[in-house]
Amino acid sequence: MMEVQLTIRIPKSWFEDVGGLFDRPVTFIQSVPDGQLGGRGLIEIRGDDEATAAVVEAIRAHPSVCSVDFIPLPEGGVLGHVVTSRCAACRALTGVDCFLMSAQARTDGRVDWNLITGGEGSLKELVDRLVAEGCEVEIRRARRPEMHRALTDRQEEVIRMALKAGYYDQPKRATIKDLARRAGIAPSTFQEILQRAERKVMLSSFED
Repeated sequence: MMEVQLTIRIPKSWFEDVGGLFDRPVTFIQSVPDGQLGGRGLIEIRGDDEATAAVVEAIRAHPSVCSVDFIPLPEGGVLGHVVTSRCAACRALTGVDCFLMSAQARTDGRVDWNLITGGEGSLKELVDRLVAEGCEVEIRRARRPEMHRALTDRQEEVIRMALKAGYYDQPKRATIKDLARRAGIAPSTFQEILQRAERKVMLSSFED
């Protein structure tokens, strides 16, 4: 089992074409295959109304996109459900012993994946599949997870941020909204990441 970070350029994907329109990454909250070729994802886009609206319209107009549904977030930005007719990355992941923990579309059109690999050879199989689908793949990091640490980099980042900002102090010196603003994501997203990190820490602490 390995913790792996890949940076991928996925051909003919909406985020490859739309990434250059935006100065902040798009966060994939969840992404799954849809049918034999397509995919569907729940994404979050942060930014001012004008910039966000331009990105939403570019996604909606992309030839690979079948349907979109966006709702505004109270803190700014939007939460969206995007369905695509083709997704090379989804096809590559299907049936491979690798687990996608998080993904973020970069402003240069590439995507950062954080993965946990399973059996021996699973990472090579995934990379070979991605390359066969026409993707450019860069392995940025691959390491064995420490037994006492099951946190992803993003989870470790937010829990360290919360500690440093005084979120766990009594009385609290920071709120979820404060921390989310610093991280550049919605409070609901920050809270979800933090809660998952806290659960892993507690489970690790009470292991037999």
